[in-house]
Amino acid sequence: DRFIVAIDSRYHKVDDIRAAYNDRAGVTRRFALNALSNINDLFNSDVVDVSCFDYNPYYNEILGRNEAYFRCRKETEVKVPSETPILVREGEYIRFGFSHKYDRVEKQLLWTAAGACPVQEWRSQGGDYALTMLSWSS
Repeated sequence: DRFIVAIDSRYHKVDDIRAAYNDRAGVTRRFALNALSNINDLFNSDVVDVSCFDYNPYYNEILGRNEAYFRCRKETEVKVPSETPILVREGEYIRFGFSHKYDRVEKQLLWTAAGACPVQEWRSQGGDYALTMLSWSS
């Protein structure tokens, strides 16, 4: 079996990474807040008041990852049906997601930990992105 993994590298300019996760048009912000709306849709209930939250991305240069959070703009409760409501205080953060960036050594560590062997790799011109075809070690 073979599979392809797309990897974002650490070799991007920091300002480019920040712009990708906090674009001027607000596309990423709308995408993230839409996740909260989808919670309401999944439960067919008003679980989360989306207007109480904002999207707050942060690029952690040391760990090589974009960290995305929802920041509570005013105290609210998350009300999952048949569960005790969860109080979220103004200023609290809820993690939305991490998007990791890897250098060549870190990628090799990932492959080794997964028991996978790289078969072929395709990199963008500047080396910012890579697609790697892997197979399972024999």
